[in-house]
Amino acid sequence: TQERPVGIALGEPEAAPLSSDWAVVNNIVTRCQINLLWYDNTQLVGEGLKGVVAHNTLTQAVDVGLVVEAGAHQASVDNNIVIQANGQLVFVPTPLSGLSFSHNNWFGGKPQAAAGTGDVIGNCQLKDGLTGTTPGDFEIAAGSPCIDKGKALTAVQTDYFGLARPAGSGADIGAHEHGAKPGADAGPVDLGVDAAPSKDAGAADGASDIGPGGDGSSGEGVGGDKGAEDDDGCGCGVAASPGGW
Repeated sequence: TQERPVGIALGEPEAAPLSSDWAVVNNIVTRCQINLLWYDNTQLVGEGLKGVVAHNTLTQAVDVGLVVEAGAHQASVDNNIVIQANGQLVFVPTPLSGLSFSHNNWFGGKPQAAAGTGDVIGNCQLKDGLTGTTPGDFEIAAGSPCIDKGKALTAVQTDYFGLARPAGSGADIGAHEHGAKPGADAGPVDLGVDAAPSKDAGAADGASDIGPGGDGSSGEGVGGDKGAEDDDGCGCGVAASPGGW
């Protein structure tokens, strides 16, 4: 069986200076081998995840939904949706040492060491989070327990679609802000985002969803401003927020 690629993989280059100020925000990743991974690539002294991982929707990884290997971390992981039917929900080092988790939605397993204050445990009610292939499939539906339950983050003032957060009394957990409407301030802050696609757009700027793959299976990338990750029909997909991550 062909192994699928990692959805979002983070690590250090081969030499210093070390990176910092990561912003992994407003992404939709589904059915990859691991949906989001920070890995100890070079074992450099001081290497670690440093920044924010927030408002991502990670569903149905083959192995693990979210993986952070041990390192010299200085990062917060907040307001993310992680869903697993099989495999493992999350893998993080213990003790966490430099990692903080809060206000995440976990469904399909126990978050173990990644559990934090404000977590929502259970079905977040995505429109079609199990088999969806377009960004709209990963919107949270009306009545979702994730609505207004996110942590306030000044660095993330828009959602995946470029619409302003919060739309209600608080930000929603995940990449989508339910009930959000475009406004004068609806342009992502500090992330270099340009124009937002319409909610029902499979892809923006001419990028189209991935069709049948070369191996005869159906490719299931979801659209973003940079287009879907070409998975050669492996069935996984990454949708960066308009402008990328």
